[in-house]
Amino acid sequence: MKVKALDGKPNTGILSPCSGMVSESKGNTITTKRSEFDWIEIKKGRYIQDGTSHPLRSGNEKLYMRIYGLEYKNKRIYWFDTFGKHSTQHGYHVGFSWWQHNRFLWFQKEHWLQKEESIRYIVNILFLVLGAIIGIKQMV
Repeated sequence: MKVKALDGKPNTGILSPCSGMVSESKGNTITTKRSEFDWIEIKKGRYIQDGTSHPLRSGNEKLYMRIYGLEYKNKRIYWFDTFGKHSTQHGYHVGFSWWQHNRFLWFQKEHWLQKEESIRYIVNILFLVLGAIIGIKQMV
């Protein structure tokens, strides 16, 4: 999944897409050129930015966090740490739509459907509904 990196204006809380660099290697030479957007590719447990892979987890520690105070076009904003550094100077803001947000949580195994207690709750509701349907059919 690819998303745009966002850049914030100081003391406003408003984000906008930031421009990036695209590197191409041909033989022994690497050429870089400016691109309109800085793209971040998100995979399971990591993200790739400019060809460099950064972790999103270190053991049980999350190297990303959701930021509720920032906004960009009704998207859910996250801060990704760079190289596992917990610093406000090293990282990227990323905005997710509803669908992208659920896919991101699924990739990181944080989605509510992947939790054991949620699965048990859904199974209990299904058995309750099935029992009610069987009970109503027995009465009729």
